[in-house]
Amino acid sequence: MSASRRTSGSGVPSWFTADEFDPPSIGLPPGFRLTSFSAAEGMRLQGAKEKLNSLLEDIGLMTRRPSSSSVTPSSSSSSSSSSKTTTTTTTNNTFETASSSSSSIDETQAENDNAAADDDDAHGGLGMDCSIVRTRHKGLFQVSTTDFFFPLVEDPYEQGWIACANVLSDLFALGLADADNLLMLLGASVRMAEPERDIVTRHLIRGFDDCARAAGTRVTGGQTTLNEWPLIGGVAMTCAVASEFIRPELGVPGDRIVLTKALGTQVAVNIREWLQTGSFERRLTLPAAAEESAAANTSPAAARTVLSPEAGNAAYVKARRGMCRLNRTAARLMHRYGAHGATDVTGFGVRGHCANLAANQKQPVDLVLHSLPVIAGMCAVDDHLKGMFRLRAGYSAETSGGLLVLLPSQEAAEAYCRELEAEDGEPAWIIGEVVAGSGEAVLADDLVVIEI
Repeated sequence: MSASRRTSGSGVPSWFTADEFDPPSIGLPPGFRLTSFSAAEGMRLQGAKEKLNSLLEDIGLMTRRPSSSSVTPSSSSSSSSSSKTTTTTTTNNTFETASSSSSSIDETQAENDNAAADDDDAHGGLGMDCSIVRTRHKGLFQVSTTDFFFPLVEDPYEQGWIACANVLSDLFALGLADADNLLMLLGASVRMAEPERDIVTRHLIRGFDDCARAAGTRVTGGQTTLNEWPLIGGVAMTCAVASEFIRPELGVPGDRIVLTKALGTQVAVNIREWLQTGSFERRLTLPAAAEESAAANTSPAAARTVLSPEAGNAAYVKARRGMCRLNRTAARLMHRYGAHGATDVTGFGVRGHCANLAANQKQPVDLVLHSLPVIAGMCAVDDHLKGMFRLRAGYSAETSGGLLVLLPSQEAAEAYCRELEAEDGEPAWIIGEVVAGSGEAVLADDLVVIEI
């Protein structure tokens, strides 16, 4: 599509359609599949947090801190997501810079419109979902983040939009609904014929830029390169005083945990890939381990009772809808309902990000999850595959996932969910609560999966 599809920054964009992407509609050959140009499986740093943290420690970008049960109110906060190229933290860790005082994690008195007491001072430094750095201007912080993606969907415009939505989501997780600036990172695939590469690149850029404009910001520069795989991402930045952002470390026992998007996108995207490549039956009939190859439930007929192709395609549409929806409204409402912190759910899954959030609270707390809202059929598929994606365990990766928000009461959480649904047209769920503990993410014994 040659025309801009820019829409407002609330809810699912109006241009979104459940229809199959038609490559010839934008000048690509019939049967063109953008996802075929990415080695989709295994590209993320899933399960590599400790290795990454060790490397960061070796070069002096991260130091260990005491367990959360001994964290003092002046400790800095941190949380993480998998494919970030900003430095990421793991449980009970925080970053310290080795030299520059402008980027150290020293506590700083909030200025101007921040009328809070000393224990509400803002912290700068590497970590959290974003880098938060004190500028040379008194009381002003620079907040920035970066991320990039390989193709997850077939429409290059939609892929550009999703990439931008995910980059901005890190700012939204701090309650920052407005970004001052975006830079674009773009890799054009050398594996494509030049005419195809030009078309795909044009639409990736347009989708990214339209999403930025829908979110009230703009792309002012970036970097491009030729690359084996197509990739799209960016750097989001804003300047803010301390009262404009909500540090993800203020949770207390009694807080409710809200999730603003359903889980299961990783499973849905993979099912779609299997349907497209003709490996749907083979994938669903393969047991998780070779020694189970004679298991009775591995016939094609049994596999089809787990999930029909029609249900698989419907799940993929739901995943696309979620990935395209900005978390901007959710960020703005964090202030209205007194949120005590948040993170966005991406590559480490809902439980992984809960663990990071729990470990970095000022008070020693656990985050207990009693419900998991999941795209319908995705848990059944993962169960059949013996937990291949670890969805029911809470570790399945998400892309452009929802915000995980700590709200001060049941009433505040219910009101937050109602207003978010009224504005964005999509539900949110209360999925757990904060209790006294030692910085862990815990699944309740009576965990309930809510099929969406």
